[in-house]
Amino acid sequence: MFESILLVGDGKTQSLHAARKAGNLARAMHCSRFCISVTHPAPPEFLGELMFDQVTAARIAKAEAMAKVMCQEVGDLPCSVDVEILESTPRKALPLLCETHQADLVVMGANSVGLFQHLRHAEPEQLVSGRAGCTLLLVP
Repeated sequence: MFESILLVGDGKTQSLHAARKAGNLARAMHCSRFCISVTHPAPPEFLGELMFDQVTAARIAKAEAMAKVMCQEVGDLPCSVDVEILESTPRKALPLLCETHQADLVVMGANSVGLFQHLRHAEPEQLVSGRAGCTLLLVP
């Protein structure tokens, strides 16, 4: 049913729950492709060049550590696991990720979209699912 699963996380607790669920789904569905995308926010533009480089390096290091933790949470899979780190928020990166990976299922923590709920008075699923272009599983 789901040949390709994309896990999108930002390092919060819900991302780890989503990683466990995605790993269980991948094993149950015998998926052929699995990708983990870890996002981190861009540093503010007003930082000086030296400070900007330090902040960027720190955020990338934190995202790499989170990618390792998420890989451990996913566990062993019957397919290869691709890992990527993006400078974005999960909500903004979602359309591009779905198009790039041609995922059948996207799994992400509900906190990744909950921050924007107050902007439109809509449910988080409605805000994100229209942008995804594929099946979306939000894990609380």
